[in-house]
Amino acid sequence: MLAKAQITLLTTVILLLTTVCTFAQYQQVASGGNNLFAKGYGSNYFNSSYLNTQQKDGKTNDWELGISVNPGVTVGLGDFIIGGDASLNRHLTKNLEATFSAGYTYFSKTHSGTYVTVSPNGTYVFNQDTIKKYVVPVKLGLRYYLLNKFYIGGEAGVGFASNGTNSFVYSPSIGIRFKSGFDFGVKYENYSSRLIQDNLSLKLSYRLPL
Repeated sequence: MLAKAQITLLTTVILLLTTVCTFAQYQQVASGGNNLFAKGYGSNYFNSSYLNTQQKDGKTNDWELGISVNPGVTVGLGDFIIGGDASLNRHLTKNLEATFSAGYTYFSKTHSGTYVTVSPNGTYVFNQDTIKKYVVPVKLGLRYYLLNKFYIGGEAGVGFASNGTNSFVYSPSIGIRFKSGFDFGVKYENYSSRLIQDNLSLKLSYRLPL
């Protein structure tokens, strides 16, 4: 089972990786390309990256359509989930892109959940309901590429669940993008409603230029 402490650890690892990648990118620019990433296997690896294949005469392919499958587990309970999404992505700069996505996540198990509401007279009311079986998240976000191939991203939006339950959702992610169009990453989804389970999933996707 995954606990909040494990999510904190994952977030720390992401921040450390981001720091290392950013420092390496700065070193490459500062040294005029005469470092590890500009020669040897590093040159072959990064020069064949996704961003370099997108550039033609100083321009990029502005729009892309992405399709992904997202298997994962719920946070805390460790129940299996399966989902997918479709995304529309637009390049803003060489390293930055905007994303719009709509998806579907199915939870393999349901549980009873307790949540608190405030009555009109100001008293707290404890309610019990069933954790939702599915959710349709619709999100906007940004993705930033490090060293042309690795990326970190963040999205936020609304999750539409069964029985009319809606919730704010935010989702940080990290991954790697290949010039073939395949994209492999990890994402975490956190919902403000306690009737929708937070989850951690793989993101296995493919993109097509429009």
